[in-house]
Amino acid sequence: LGAGVLAIAGLLAGTPRASALLLAVTGILALAQWLAWKPWAARRVPLLWVLYVGYLGLGLGLLAGAAQLAGYVARPAWPAHVIGVAGFSVLIIGMATRTAMGHLGRPLRADRSMVLSYALVILAALLRLAAQVPTGAALGLLHASAGAWALGFGLVLWPFWPWVILPRAAAAAQPAAARGPSRPVGPVL
Repeated sequence: LGAGVLAIAGLLAGTPRASALLLAVTGILALAQWLAWKPWAARRVPLLWVLYVGYLGLGLGLLAGAAQLAGYVARPAWPAHVIGVAGFSVLIIGMATRTAMGHLGRPLRADRSMVLSYALVILAALLRLAAQVPTGAALGLLHASAGAWALGFGLVLWPFWPWVILPRAAAAAQPAAARGPSRPVGPVL
């Protein structure tokens, strides 16, 4: 984290080469940490592997940023898309589903629609990066990426919608007396 902050400070100070080195160190540390977590052990648990994939995206994005600052990446938007789509978007959809299931009293198990939504967001990241390559297919890849991303985030709502509008699973299993009063307690304004 410290090297990343110093890299940003270096950019603000106008020293892109030093920032490139610091971003490379940050990216290497992130990938070393990712490897130390043994992500292959979570390959059968979608609620976990999606988080590992997102963290991998962040580490690779930091390295792409270092390469771009050092002059090795011709497309300046590449690092931002690796970090934003392959990193944060994948982490957000993974954390949102996991956290929501916990708060809604549901077992922490991803169903097929959730796994498909994870795959669509990862596909969106790959298509977005492919769209950066200057070809005649770039615009089509960009549109396909946007569609996969929107569909992935939209599809994740499928199992959650009924859970959100119905009573919490743990509360529904309790007798009515244990849940407390069914109307507000106190003065009604």
